[in-house]
This record gives sequence, C-alpha cells and structure tokens, in this order.
Amino acid sequence: MGNFTYSYRELVSSERDIVLHLLERAESLLAGSRFIPECAAWIEELKALISLIDPLGEDYSGSIAATAHDAQWHLGNSPRDLEGAFIVFSQYVGVARSLIGRPVKTVAAKVPQSGFVESRAVFHRRSLEPQTNLVFVLMPFSENWSDYIWRREVKQIVESIEGHSLICRRADDLYGHDVMVDVYESIATARIVIAEVTNRNANVFYELGLAHALGKDVIILAQDTSHIPFDLQRFRHCIYSNDGEGYDVLRNWLPEAVKAALNR
Repeated sequence: MGNFTYSYRELVSSERDIVLHLLERAESLLAGSRFIPECAAWIEELKALISLIDPLGEDYSGSIAATAHDAQWHLGNSPRDLEGAFIVFSQYVGVARSLIGRPVKTVAAKVPQSGFVESRAVFHRRSLEPQTNLVFVLMPFSENWSDYIWRREVKQIVESIEGHSLICRRADDLYGHDVMVDVYESIATARIVIAEVTNRNANVFYELGLAHALGKDVIILAQDTSHIPFDLQRFRHCIYSNDGEGYDVLRNWLPEAVKAALNR
C-alpha cells in the first residue's frame, strides 16, 4: 500500500454536541423497543458525522472512519434477525463513545509514491501496489463446468508457465469484508486478467469492463463465439469446448497468450 500521514484531533465543541446527542438517543433506543428504523437513521447520522471528521474514507487502517466501517461487518453486513441488527447497532454505539474524551485518528494526507496505482473507484480510495505476477480470473461460479475449468485447467495452466512464477486467483480465493472491493483491487493490481464469458454472465462483463477501463491486458475465454459480444471480438480470445479436445485447445493456446501479454 501507499504511504499515508495521520493526525490525531479532538472534536470541536459542535461535533462533541452532536455525538453526545446521538449517544443520548442511542441509550433510549437500546433501552426501548423502537429499534430497527430508528437505529438505521441513527447509524446514518453517525456515519455522516464521521465522514466530515475523517473525509478520506474507510480504507485507512486505524482511522476513525475505518473503525466505523468495520462496525457494520457482523454476519457479512447482513444481519438476519433483530439480535444481529442489535449487535451491529451496539458496535456503532461503541464507535460513537470512542469519539468522546480522547483524540481520534484521522488521515491527514496521502503521500504519492511512484509505481503505485491510485484508485478512485466508488468502492474506496487508496493506493494499490501492482502485483507483477498476479493473473486474476473472472468467471461465473454457478455453472456446472466452472470449478473444473478453474481448478484443473486455467489455474494449473497459468501457474505451470515456466520462468514467471505466476499466481492465478479468482474471487473465491479472497477473504476481505467486501467482495466487490476485493475483486476491484485484484483487477487493479493484476498483471493480466482472464475473463471466461461463457453464457454472458453479467458480473463477469461488469468486471471485464473495469479491467479494460484500468488498461489491463485481458484474455477472453468462451465456449462459443456467440457468447462474445461484437465489441469484444476484436480482443484476444479463445474458443474451446468443455471436453477433452477443448481442454487440449486451452492447454496449447492459453500459455502462449499469457506469455505474449507478459512480453508487451
């Protein structure tokens, strides 16, 4: 990651008054039965205040904005019942209490560093260090062929290319809080992106668009030409079948395509 400078500051009187007012409301909500809609509004007010105190966002480790962001990640940010929602709310109350009585850590500035990718996506804002040996794969997970093509073909083919020590990953190899942030960061830092577009999966096309917008070398795979939209047919692609003959096509074609991209 890039270098960041931090500052510590106490809330000004107006900010303290807002937090104290929020905490007073929180105590009544915790003690009463008016939980779901009121607590959601309370959390949004607290998040709005924190975005003013620490406007550079949640991706800066240890800052008050990062602490507030982490508070929501109970049960994958999808509380299933009142108990789960209560836990999330209680975690936010803890964040609010941390604003009172001591200086809070905020991000003062970002220090540019040569060779880093400056990310300004809607998902976050931070510097990302390129991974020159990363090949990131975009493909659907739900197709009955996808796991075999990924584990037994694409991953093994890429990682067995001699002389490059490549690492091949797809989204289910990532374990961050937010899947889309993980995917975006992997695309942004990858040396090459491989997109398997069979059956025109919407998520794959969205992620492929991100890769092209970021100027990545994208290798397209499909099991039929009809799965590749006209606008994408101009780019390097391989048509293979989901059988022994098709796997041989992949094993012969994909290493050469990867090496060609590495040499550009």
